[in-house]
Amino acid sequence: MTRRISATLAGTVLALSLATHAFAQGYGGGEEKMWTFGLGGGVAVPVNDAKDVLKNGFNGLAYARVRVPIVGLTAGVNVSFQRLDLKDATVTTNASTVVPATGSTDVLSWLGDLRYDLMRGAIRPYLTAGLGVYHLNTSYDATGLSGSESGTHFGINGGAGIAMRFGAVSGYVQGRIDNVYTDTGGLIDTKSIQVIPVTVGIEF
Repeated sequence: MTRRISATLAGTVLALSLATHAFAQGYGGGEEKMWTFGLGGGVAVPVNDAKDVLKNGFNGLAYARVRVPIVGLTAGVNVSFQRLDLKDATVTTNASTVVPATGSTDVLSWLGDLRYDLMRGAIRPYLTAGLGVYHLNTSYDATGLSGSESGTHFGINGGAGIAMRFGAVSGYVQGRIDNVYTDTGGLIDTKSIQVIPVTVGIEF
């Protein structure tokens, strides 16, 4: 049984390698660029404590990357935006009455990261990790009361994706988890907010 599983895995790896090589020959694996730029967008999914106070939302991403003198490794700077609506939020009025509230949280982030391509060629699965600052602004509206809360926080992120090259342009699909260290209290009463943005975009 063990030999059969090993043979199957070896055959799968060989088939994937041949397919990747053939794809690279057809669409050009070419010399790697020193600089690349990307745009993308998709969904933003809150997880853990954040999913109790936030609904699914959307995200947008723009970045620039530079190749470093290690094969497969690039460094990047990213600007991203996420918006998620509040879920089951309440506020306390001046009369100490708790009332339901509606609203949304905007997350604007400036990040630095490293990306490592696990394979070279036209199809490139990769891993990424980074850190940066996240500015959160939560606006709310309740009966007889409205306002906003905002703050800038440190955070880290990590994820994985796959890029597919078509000539001078690449398409990519990426998922990462943002872990933003926040303060307790307020509408979002957690020590951290964790959101998974899933992004589809182009790189050129």
